Amino acid sequence: MNTDEVRIIETGRYMELVPLFRESGLEIHIEGDAPPAMITCWRAEDATGALLGGISIEHKGGEFVIGDIAVREESRKHKIGALMLKTAMERIADMEGERIYLVAKAPKFFEKFGFTYLTPEETPNIFNCKTCDQLNVSCHPEFMTYHY
Repeated sequence: MNTDEVRIIETGRYMELVPLFRESGLEIHIEGDAPPAMITCWRAEDATGALLGGISIEHKGGEFVIGDIAVREESRKHKIGALMLKTAMERIADMEGERIYLVAKAPKFFEKFGFTYLTPEETPNIFNCKTCDQLNVSCHPEFMTYHY
């Protein structure tokens, strides 16, 4: 698949992305139409309109956050995640964000874009993961940040 064939479309319709996020192993606990802190979300789709990936951004505790990002397994390795992440990062820059936070299950991917690791002490209390009883038991995410 050529990335020229992929469209990144701002949708704002978070619930249409939830099945993809869950299939990708993200823990989504949602009531209502979208996370209360969500600013917007985008879908990546092919020329036929088929969903390939999705990403959301949030504003929590005065900080910008990549809320969720996922690409269908069969569509990985085609730079779709990179296209979506760049789109989200550009939007946050346009909103004069100074930094971005995220919880990464695939931290090496985010390293390529300049994200760095946070210690538990450096991580702001804006993530549900920090209080989850599965943290560092069966779930081992990395908390990361990007500074503009």
